[in-house]
Amino acid sequence: MDGISGQPAKPGIPVVINPKSTPSFAITGWAVDQQAQTEAGGVIINIDGSKDVLAKYGQPRPDVAAHLKNTKYTNSGFIATMDASSLAKGRHTLTVRVVTADRKGYFEHKNKYEIEIQ
Repeated sequence: MDGISGQPAKPGIPVVINPKSTPSFAITGWAVDQQAQTEAGGVIINIDGSKDVLAKYGQPRPDVAAHLKNTKYTNSGFIATMDASSLAKGRHTLTVRVVTADRKGYFEHKNKYEIEIQ
């Protein structure tokens, strides 16, 4: 995960979101299926272990392809948009679930990210 609501996403450091000033927010990043060495089958953002948000996957990320030296990763970016008012006030944990290229399963990213709804 690269960013939440236009701010850098850092594990353990919550991004504060005020629904009055930010009614919706975006979660951005990139993901690949490293085992298959190709783009993932998709990305799901899980909130608090109970709510899933499907990200729009396939955004251009030539920087990722260049860094990892694999042109199959060129369209590995994702963006998920969320309605801030759909979440209760307080802290929430976000987990990135990367769908495998064959779409038969997923794996969770080890880093957890937090948002705090005011």
